[in-house]
Amino acid sequence: MPTDSTLRKLFDLVDERRDELIDLHQRLVQCATVNTGAADSGNEVEACRILANYFEQHGIDSTTVESAPYPRQPRGQDRRQQRQVAVAHVPRRRSACGR
Repeated sequence: MPTDSTLRKLFDLVDERRDELIDLHQRLVQCATVNTGAADSGNEVEACRILANYFEQHGIDSTTVESAPYPRQPRGQDRRQQRQVAVAHVPRRRSACGR
């Protein structure tokens, strides 16, 4: 269970980056990523690009991978319709959460 001081530090960090975090969330919400189950729904690739760009700007290494491979796309068909997921590794920093 986090201590009150740890939570306060976390809330302070969020407050310091409030506008940046709101902008990131707005861009993610505006991205049409609703997955209806149809092959052309989801558009996870665009959401992954938004996150990968954000991670890169903050020096966080990330990799985008297919979460569920689909059959090989016919020549000329856009591979961006395949399901994607962004994965990032964020090293723990003592100063961020007080641990």
